[in-house]
Amino acid sequence: MTSGLMTSDRRALCTASEQYNDNAAGVAVCGTTGSSCNSCTWTHDGTTYVIPDVGDESHCTDHGICFDSSGNLINTIGDSSSCAASGTWTAAVFTVFSANANNEYACHGNSWIKSCYRCTGAAFRSPTECIKSGGTWALDADSTTEALCSAGSGGTWSFANKFEGGQTVAGASVSAGGIMQPGMGCSTGPSYILGASSCIKDTTFDADIDEGTTGSAAYAANLNYYSSDSGMNGMAGITTYPYVVKAATITASPNLAVDASICFLPFLRPKNEGALFISPDATYGHVLITEPRNYATADKILFSSGKASVLGGTNAGNIEFATDKQVRLWGIVNSGSVKFTLSQDIVIGDVTNSGSIVMTGTKQAIVGVTNEATGTVVGNGAGAYYVYNTVNNGAITINADTVDAIKCNIEDVTNEATGTVVVNGPGAYYVYNVVNKGAVTINAGTVDALIKCNSGTITIGAGVTGTVTIVDGCTGGTITAGGATVVNAVATYASFTISLDGITAAGFTTDAQNSFKEVVCSACYSAHHSNLLFW
Repeated sequence: MTSGLMTSDRRALCTASEQYNDNAAGVAVCGTTGSSCNSCTWTHDGTTYVIPDVGDESHCTDHGICFDSSGNLINTIGDSSSCAASGTWTAAVFTVFSANANNEYACHGNSWIKSCYRCTGAAFRSPTECIKSGGTWALDADSTTEALCSAGSGGTWSFANKFEGGQTVAGASVSAGGIMQPGMGCSTGPSYILGASSCIKDTTFDADIDEGTTGSAAYAANLNYYSSDSGMNGMAGITTYPYVVKAATITASPNLAVDASICFLPFLRPKNEGALFISPDATYGHVLITEPRNYATADKILFSSGKASVLGGTNAGNIEFATDKQVRLWGIVNSGSVKFTLSQDIVIGDVTNSGSIVMTGTKQAIVGVTNEATGTVVGNGAGAYYVYNTVNNGAITINADTVDAIKCNIEDVTNEATGTVVVNGPGAYYVYNVVNKGAVTINAGTVDALIKCNSGTITIGAGVTGTVTIVDGCTGGTITAGGATVVNAVATYASFTISLDGITAAGFTTDAQNSFKEVVCSACYSAHHSNLLFW
């Protein structure tokens, strides 16, 4: 289902208690039972045509064309019974995909992108009727949105396969150990696809954040952008306190998806037990999620295009950032799995990690992160890392082979007694003002390091080059020099800051985060005061 929402009781500004009331509830996308996945196609002269939006076999096989004995189309005959006396009926074929019956995302080829099928020369919505009327039926690859598809005559915006959701099943209530609030029911399921008729960009929002504008001031200065249904406000109605709920008895897991027609879209505190599929416009898309709660039982949150921002909240499940655009992960408590690929503009800030963070071939700033004893942080392949003001109690590993280029800048980092840091790949490692109480192993690369204090162990491989300076006056640790030069010296702490795109620890304070959230909330409705009608 794609949203077409109306809203009432507009709020100019959410207070902190309203914005983060844990009992607030918006719409609920629930899992279902009895779902199905199938297709309806018609083949003629070696070409197979998709007949969109056909949900049952009898409806599918009603589509067909009558041909005479010479193979010529008889366009005056429209059904198999009439055709029997004078020709041969070529019917559409109904195919059931049992393996994907409980997974709508898989049913659509692991994508929420619909296609435009167009009848040129006639105005029919199926290939058989189009061809019988002298038209040409084909995929219109240039019409990449529903608006473009509808702009021309004879266009049908649809998935190739048809998924039927079955019966929605409400999840357990909070009192029974679930997440649904008292009196809350299912709004739809198992999937809901958010689309837009216009592109609302994040330009104004980003400018207000960059300038430090408060939520109330931003709202007052740009009412049309933040408040009107044609602006950011109209995009946020269904994404305020949404629930994606997975009951124990469902067979089709719930999904809330953002399609490529969306540009800027904020989510306000979603609770997810299923999947959030985030695939906005590849050029202007930006989906911002504030205070999510992604449960251990959840399928995933997947960002596959556009800019991605997650501010606050908790993750016990899986979050995947597979976009090549800007990524911001800020203030989250992670006990699950977070993966990054493709992007060369990532900031991971003020994050507490007791789970897994994996970066593959990416460029990122890691600022103000606490990696707890059970936490693992892994960098794979070529990449660039700026690590600042971070504490490691767990395991940090950098893996690269001989063809990968690693650049790693580390400043003001403490590796605690339980912490391990292992470097397994070649690269350039610049280290300043680091305290090591645990174990550091550097097996490859070039180092230029100033260790403020070493009371743990540092082991440097024979193939490593460079210089490691240990500050005088801090004793008790051991160091194996390997191929590097180790010197003891009185430290001279110059005004020195390694930077990546101007990122500093000051930008990751609690006050800065709350200001950010306030601007988001200024455009949203409090779920306690809104009446959401969306179909």
